[in-house]
Amino acid sequence: MRQRIKELQGLKSEAQVCICGFIKTVRNKGKNLKFMIIDDGSSQIQATCLRNLLGEKIDALDKISVNSVLKISGTLNRTDLSKSGTEVLVTDLEVLSSAHTGLPIDISEELESSLEKRLNWRHLDLRNPKKKLIFRIFSDFLKLSREYFYARHLTEISSSKLMAAASESGAQVFQVNYFERKAFLAQSPQFYKQMAIAGGFEGVFEIGPVFRAEPSFTSRHTTEFTSLDVEIAYVETVEDVMCFEEQWLAFTFSGLKELYSKQLEELYGIQINIPELPFPRISMTQAQGIVKSYGIECLENSDLSSDGEKALGRYVKEVFNSDFVFLTDFPWSVRPFYHMRSENKQITKSFDLIYCGTEITTGAQREHRYDILCSQASEKLPDLKGIEDYLNFFKYGCPPHGGFGLSPARVITCMLGLDNIREATLLPRDPKRLTP
Repeated sequence: MRQRIKELQGLKSEAQVCICGFIKTVRNKGKNLKFMIIDDGSSQIQATCLRNLLGEKIDALDKISVNSVLKISGTLNRTDLSKSGTEVLVTDLEVLSSAHTGLPIDISEELESSLEKRLNWRHLDLRNPKKKLIFRIFSDFLKLSREYFYARHLTEISSSKLMAAASESGAQVFQVNYFERKAFLAQSPQFYKQMAIAGGFEGVFEIGPVFRAEPSFTSRHTTEFTSLDVEIAYVETVEDVMCFEEQWLAFTFSGLKELYSKQLEELYGIQINIPELPFPRISMTQAQGIVKSYGIECLENSDLSSDGEKALGRYVKEVFNSDFVFLTDFPWSVRPFYHMRSENKQITKSFDLIYCGTEITTGAQREHRYDILCSQASEKLPDLKGIEDYLNFFKYGCPPHGGFGLSPARVITCMLGLDNIREATLLPRDPKRLTP
């Protein structure tokens, strides 16, 4: 039975083992001695092949290329001649899959391959430990998030990705054929999160794909991405939502630091900074003044540009020594109709969360009162027929609630200092990329 290489370190010397994995390197020391590094995805180990143990099967290694997949049986041996202090003395081997020679990209990164070329050969790119680590961290970010949410009585939901009307802005939707009519791919689960709250849940979350028909080629946008969305009931102010998010992020960052400190230091030369609570809060009016002091133009009653977000990130790091800042009090003119307004009707009870100069979250306290919600929708939309089902969620009572949506890929991109969000997206989709 196959054993994971990572788990062999716990076994005693001379234990009989069976491993499978890719050949990373082969060192030929003559007819009677050869060394291989085998990688099964959990770790790597040296496999030492001696003719007196392996017999004539050792000759097969002369024809086996790097990246082939082997099944190896042998004896575990402690030795100072191996980097890990452990090797397998091979007594039997089987070629499970032979690899062609001449890879289209250099997975060792000794020679630089462009991002586009690496994405064309993504399955090979992932054999690089640095690239694989990105998605291990991504996976555990979601695992830790679920742990936190379940402990706080949130229910995980899976909402439909086919909608009869656009969930956000109609200009950013993908239209698809749906039998004899048109449907749209969901831009977010926003409406359905709120439906669940209206249905009586204390809180819900969803982790799933969303689609944005944005003809954008920036380093932080893709047309399909994984979104993590949260909605919680019985909030009293938007501050309740921000407190929930910052405490959750502190929890996940602490967990990731515990799991990956060694690998991040070895492969990226960095450590995860666990954020101190509370995060700084800066209103949009204050932020615009700060950004202007950096020589960046800001239009009144508008959102910050990406350059503005970067400038605000620098300011917060210098003044508060924080990587995070909540940008609050957005003007009504740039927010959706379902965000609750403050007493000053021109300001919303909403926020963005900026991490290392990049926006990773949009959140708000929602308007849960039916008559007010209808009035706000009428100000933003020419026709309410398209959202009639949504408005019905609030017709027969709905708790005060709020929530946020976050891109885990953006979080990981900022955390690891990656140049492009496509690095943290397993199979990126943008206006020109639809394969592999």
